[in-house]
Amino acid sequence: MAISALHLAHLRQNERQVEWLNIAIAHKSTALAIFSEQLHNIDKSNARAMMSFAGIAVVFSFASALYCSDSDDGPSLNALVDLLMLARGVQTVGSQAMEFLRHSNFAPLFNITEPGATIPDDVLSALDHLDDLNAQYGQKSGNHHPKSYERAIQTMRELAPFTFAEPTSLTVVGGWAIRASPEFLEGLKNREPFALVVLAHFCVFLHIIRENWCIGPWGRLILGEIVQILDSDWQRHIKWAVVQVLR
Repeated sequence: MAISALHLAHLRQNERQVEWLNIAIAHKSTALAIFSEQLHNIDKSNARAMMSFAGIAVVFSFASALYCSDSDDGPSLNALVDLLMLARGVQTVGSQAMEFLRHSNFAPLFNITEPGATIPDDVLSALDHLDDLNAQYGQKSGNHHPKSYERAIQTMRELAPFTFAEPTSLTVVGGWAIRASPEFLEGLKNREPFALVVLAHFCVFLHIIRENWCIGPWGRLILGEIVQILDSDWQRHIKWAVVQVLR
């Protein structure tokens, strides 16, 4: 109901938009309270509802930031990091009831068939460059976690075909966010340069699906922030993303 009200706020941008936004927030708050109560008591009776809500909450957060009146709550790097943290809630639910979910009617969610779309060469080259940079950076920095970043890059590569098969699909956004590791998220919170470089590449996929009503300018706005944060030595590693999104 919260998502439906938010969608109406998107479709009917008139004098009733504020009313629809308030309705959306009210439903979300009610649902979130119930979700929080049951988060540590997941079993077969509520696992599917909890899993569904966790995913919907991520989508709601992306969309609601586009329509809020307070600029501090709009799309931003801080907001995206918070969203990625929220998305890990799906992992929390899944880890407690994975065996049941894999044998329920939710099974297709865990066995997604690759759509067979061709990934453009420039995308593959950009991801290859990230892999090379990850290996190089891992040798220079003792605080770097190459495996965590390797996972983030590989997930982007595995999910990319879904974006090119359906340019408004949220599969990449949701799938990548859900699989983000704690080490990678910590790197983003600390504004570590390589973490921001990886996120800049993710912004390209956000930009590709910008026609999805939940996403809009997220990719462009976040990448703009990243450009402002990175120094010239690191900015050269996001040239591809900048060309794709900002030029």
